[in-house]
Amino acid sequence: MYVATSGENPFFCKRIQILFVVPYAMLDYIRKCTSDIPESGPIISLDTAPPGLDPTSEFTYADILINEYAASPEQLYIKKETILEVREVLWMISDREREYLFFRYGFIDDIEHDRTETAFHFHLSVSRAKTLEKAGLRHCRDVFFIQRNKVSA
Repeated sequence: MYVATSGENPFFCKRIQILFVVPYAMLDYIRKCTSDIPESGPIISLDTAPPGLDPTSEFTYADILINEYAASPEQLYIKKETILEVREVLWMISDREREYLFFRYGFIDDIEHDRTETAFHFHLSVSRAKTLEKAGLRHCRDVFFIQRNKVSA
């Protein structure tokens, strides 16, 4: 993995990781999936039924491959509700803290940025970024607990 040296742009590291890490992760996933398919013999179409099943059945090799990235509907719903709750709480804190936390935790571009990148983006020192992050998270926690107490009361 490529690590930025002093003076390099931290976003350059992210691009290097995307260029080199993601393709290897995809290849590993393809290798894992193909381990369920026999290695010897003729080439098998993913649209054919596996041996032992009725050839007219709707199950194919593609259906039996494990997709570890697929989430169940329940998991998707819980994730959506959690994101909505977090966004609601974030709109109740100061603009500065909200903007910082939106960027830091990837609510803007779906990429979580580390503290150094976020400090660089907002033209802050790392120590000031840490203080701002702590204050923002503390305010979020306070607002969240106040909301929870109102709902339960």
